[in-house]
Amino acid sequence: MKQVSRRSQVFIIFISVFVMKINYTKMKYKQIYESNFLSAYVRRTTRVTYS
Repeated sequence: MKQVSRRSQVFIIFISVFVMKINYTKMKYKQIYESNFLSAYVRRTTRVTYS
């Protein structure tokens, strides 16, 4: 019984770390995507405004 609970504990920790890593990667990619998209959008709008 103790062994099973220990194994499930390790499993839960592993899953939480995995989910955290996925969320962190998603956040990082979202930041990169948003910054690239925003810079391109600003460049386009300024070009339209000044021309």
